[in-house]
Amino acid sequence: GRDSGTDLASLVSERVPNSVAYNLGIGGTTAALEHSTSDASLDKWDSISFNGIAYSLAGKVDKDRVFANYPVVLDNLNKIDPEEVDYYFIEYGANDFFTKMPLDKTQFEGNPLHSYYEALEVGVSTLKDISPNAKIIMMTPFYGIYKDSQGKFLGDSYVVSYGVDTLANYARKALNVAEDKKLIDFDAMNDNKKCDLYLDTAEEYLLDGTHLTEKGRNVFARLLAH
Repeated sequence: GRDSGTDLASLVSERVPNSVAYNLGIGGTTAALEHSTSDASLDKWDSISFNGIAYSLAGKVDKDRVFANYPVVLDNLNKIDPEEVDYYFIEYGANDFFTKMPLDKTQFEGNPLHSYYEALEVGVSTLKDISPNAKIIMMTPFYGIYKDSQGKFLGDSYVVSYGVDTLANYARKALNVAEDKKLIDFDAMNDNKKCDLYLDTAEEYLLDGTHLTEKGRNVFARLLAH
């Protein structure tokens, strides 16, 4: 919804007086460092994953090079003064799930940034260092439903796995990060009473089983603004 101004950042900002929100989301990105990235040294960093965002805000990597193909995001990065940030909203998980990123370092030997939990943890630590007065909201991935190419229902986020685990367990890992790093948690997976997103309402709130419809974005923007 970025092009139409109905993305979550814009909708939340509309609901919070005198606020400015910047959308740093890029389609398809993960919290974990991509499988294809073997050299994670800062001078050669080229990942647009969560830590690419965090390192760019911290001035640790060359954001002009890393985000050269994403001018809107780069422009937003250049507008942000970390010392002035009041809130960070972090929401990753669905792409980590689809691309089979390890849940945590117990499932992977190598750079811990290639795993979901550790990547979130490191990125949050970077944000805390550069914005010590900011509050950080850790959002879980949203509940989803999955169908095959013929439209046959396969299951939802609690039962379908693409090789590592269910999306619900990625959500649990995000909540673990929130607890371990003392963040504000926002559970978009399990809190049906608050979010009203579950199997019976999925077609109303989700475009494709994963992404929110405009109605869904408005509901969640209201909850986040509150």
